[in-house]
Amino acid sequence: MVKLEQNYRSTGAILDMANALISHNIHRTDKNLWTANGDGVEPKLWQLYNESEEALAIANEIQAQIANDRQYGDVAVLYRTNAQSYAIERFPCVRVIFRIKSSAVCDSWIERSLRIY
Repeated sequence: MVKLEQNYRSTGAILDMANALISHNIHRTDKNLWTANGDGVEPKLWQLYNESEEALAIANEIQAQIANDRQYGDVAVLYRTNAQSYAIERFPCVRVIFRIKSSAVCDSWIERSLRIY
């Protein structure tokens, strides 16, 4: 059996969290994910109860990053389905310009403005 344990995209901190989570699955083949990418930044874990709380947490995190001299272009919000973006798009909390890039149509960028007051 060949184990594919090296990860080329993630940082060590993310893989440490992944290893801790998947170690609870007693039905999986034993392996230890690793990377040569270094430790990276420790991931944040938020326990949120609905899409509005999620949108607020994202908006607050963006505001905190901008307050710490980051640029809007330094921030990315990744999600798996378009439906996950709806709460963020309609959430009234900060003025953020954002782009949605669809993986289905890679050349199509939709620019939108989220108005927060």
